[in-house]
Amino acid sequence: MSLSDHLRGPPFSRLFLQIRKRLERDPDALERGKTQLKNPTLDERQAIEGLLGRRFTGRTVTVSLSDVDQHLRDGTGSGLIEWMTRLHGPLRDKPSEEAARQDAIHEALHRVDRSPLASEPWFAEWVVDLKSGALTRLFGTEALSLLHYAVQILEALPAKQLPIALFASDHAGGTKALDGTPLERLCLRALALRAGLPRPKNAEERRSLWEQFGVYPDDLAANVLVLNVPAIGHGVLDKTLRLAHAEGLPLRLTLHQLVRHPPSLEASPVFVCENPAILRMAAERLGPRCAPLIATEGRPNTAFWRLMDLLPGPVRARGDFDKEGLEIAHAVLTRTRGTAWRYDTSTYLSARGTNRLLPETLPATPWDLDLSNAMAGEARVEEEEILCLLLGDLES
Repeated sequence: MSLSDHLRGPPFSRLFLQIRKRLERDPDALERGKTQLKNPTLDERQAIEGLLGRRFTGRTVTVSLSDVDQHLRDGTGSGLIEWMTRLHGPLRDKPSEEAARQDAIHEALHRVDRSPLASEPWFAEWVVDLKSGALTRLFGTEALSLLHYAVQILEALPAKQLPIALFASDHAGGTKALDGTPLERLCLRALALRAGLPRPKNAEERRSLWEQFGVYPDDLAANVLVLNVPAIGHGVLDKTLRLAHAEGLPLRLTLHQLVRHPPSLEASPVFVCENPAILRMAAERLGPRCAPLIATEGRPNTAFWRLMDLLPGPVRARGDFDKEGLEIAHAVLTRTRGTAWRYDTSTYLSARGTNRLLPETLPATPWDLDLSNAMAGEARVEEEEILCLLLGDLES
């Protein structure tokens, strides 16, 4: 076996790995540096001794890099740097990489300091947050552009009711740039500080935060199911709502429609249910005679909340008698300052049967302080089980 083949074998692997780390930390170490191999195996010790022509004792083998370089040249015609490159590719110059990284951070922060937002307290707090940790995680090869775009985005907000893809295309370099990316997280951290809110923890909170600043994610995908919502304006959505109301037809309104063509609504009471089956049966049995009804279809989405914000009249809301229903009703009643609709202890007790049991601990029910205690550990009651009662309230 030639020396070149021998150098590629396992006995030299650890030694060359240690040498590589040493040279990448300090490119000048070739002339004056040393490296150590702790607890070498017999094969490793014999291989090093054979290469350098001398014996080593003790539990640690210490070799001079210049010595290894010279013996490699004598035996193979190639020095240590050539062998490092041949075995595992070019050596990194870590000091130069770190200097370039620090230069990038300095340049990026200079861009931040020159922003018109720099005097805003929330912006200053965001920068402190960056310097305390986020900056270290963010700065890689694309770090400079990442922070540049973040500042550019923050300077462009609030926007004028734009879909997030269009906003990202104009200000972040691409339509997908704010779609669950590190750049989006960086911006949302700043926007939460700007709005005086905690950092968003889920998709609904992220959407809500963007919307506060005029940017709308999923404006076509998010929709809300409605029946007989009373429109009195002259816009395209007003006309559509009136046509549907005349026939008692359910409609799905998208967030895009509600933002671009917000209807003017009559200040009459509006009912809110959780399950679309209630709205479907109300349309079937009552048609145009049904009071205005909106279904959350589970947890409310952005389109639902947008419509709630447009309602000038009182809201009466309810959900299934279960944990999620309580949470949904609480959210709707709190945000709209509405009143509960057949969502109380007496209604629950009169309808309770032998359904699947509820948890022993349930959310608080401030509109009826006894309700959650009455439900705890008992059977759930779905809205469909009191359909006749609900339809009686809705008939006008």
